[in-house]
Amino acid sequence: MTASRSAFAARRTRIVQSCTRAVASCDPATLVRLEQMLAAIADGARLERYCVSSPPDADLPADMAQLLTLLDPPVGRA
Repeated sequence: MTASRSAFAARRTRIVQSCTRAVASCDPATLVRLEQMLAAIADGARLERYCVSSPPDADLPADMAQLLTLLDPPVGRA
């Protein structure tokens, strides 16, 4: 395995572990929202608008925000 493939595999493993921890700690409502956001990303949507337009009481837990930053980097820069 080349160094770049090894680095990619390690990064993928970290992301999967982060996703697993985040999903395991979700309450039912957050899990539904996460599922909807992941479906939007899979369809090519960006999440900046979602994050900006969400009401203040709909803040994502920190681990969810980190997960979304991994999946949709512009959210982390918004």
